[in-house]
Amino acid sequence: MSGYKYIPPLTGQKLHDARLGTYLYKGIRGVPGSGKTVVCIQDMFFKANMQPAVQDVKTGKLVRWSNWALVRQSFGALKESTIKTWCNWFPVGVMTEVHESPPIKGRFEAPSLRNDGTWVRMDLTFLAAEAPNYENVLDGLELSGGYVNEAAQIAWSKIHKLQERVGRFKPPGGAAADMDFLSFGVVMDTNTPLETSWWYQLEQVERPDRMLWFIQPPALIKTKDALGNVIYLRNDEENSKKYNTGGPAENVEHHNEGWDYYEKQLVGASEDYIRMRLLNEYGREKGGLPVY
Repeated sequence: MSGYKYIPPLTGQKLHDARLGTYLYKGIRGVPGSGKTVVCIQDMFFKANMQPAVQDVKTGKLVRWSNWALVRQSFGALKESTIKTWCNWFPVGVMTEVHESPPIKGRFEAPSLRNDGTWVRMDLTFLAAEAPNYENVLDGLELSGGYVNEAAQIAWSKIHKLQERVGRFKPPGGAAADMDFLSFGVVMDTNTPLETSWWYQLEQVERPDRMLWFIQPPALIKTKDALGNVIYLRNDEENSKKYNTGGPAENVEHHNEGWDYYEKQLVGASEDYIRMRLLNEYGREKGGLPVY
C-alpha cells in the first residue's frame, strides 16, 4: 500500500456505506480536486475485501479475488490521471503490476483488511472509452465491478455496456465453481456537467431505481456583501453551517495551495465556469446564436 492514509470525506463515507444489493450504479459528483477519484478506487478496494476467499492453486494462499475494469474517455487521460492516481495509492513495484500493452492490464495483491490471514487480489483492465475496440474488449471480460472516471464525458451507452459484464466473474479453480461471488456494480465520478448531459437526466430527472447519487458540497459560496455586490466565500466549517451547504468543501487540506487553489480560479472566470467548477451547480446550455 502507499504511504498515504486514506480518511474518507463525508460524501465518500456515505458512498462506501451503501449496502450491496441496493444499487447497480453509484455516482459521485463534485468540483475538481475534491477527491472523487480516490474515493472511487478506495471503494473498489473495500469491496474487493468483501469477496469470499478461495485457495489459489499456484500459491496456496486464501485469496479474495475480484476482476475490475477502469474506464476513462481517452487513452491519454487514462494514463496520466486514472492510472497515475491508482498507482499513487497502490504503488507499482510494491504489490502492483501494470502492463501497458493495449488494453492496459494490472494486478494488485495485498493482505486483506479483515486481518484473517487472507489476501486480496484485484485483476484490473484499464480501458479508453473512445478506443475502437472498447466494446470488443468488454465482450471478453467477466467482471466483479467497474469504475468510470469522469463519466459525464463518456456516452451513457458505453457505461451501460460495462454494466452488462459485471457480476460474471468467478476465479478459476474447483472450489470456486460452486461458490457465490459478489457483484459490486459500477461506481462513477464526474465534475458537474451541463444540464443537457445524461448524468443530469438520470440524477435529477429520471432517478432510476438502483442508481445512487452522492453530491459533494461546493468549494465556494456565492452571496452578496452589505452593498449588494456579489462575493464568494470559502465553504469552510463555519460558512457551511451559516449558509447550509451540506458540509464544508472536501479535500481542500490536501491541496498545496489550500483555499487559494479555488479562489484563484475566480480571476477572469465566466459565470458558467464558476457555477460548475466552484459552486458544484449544473451548467446551462446557451441557445441561439451570438448577436453583435
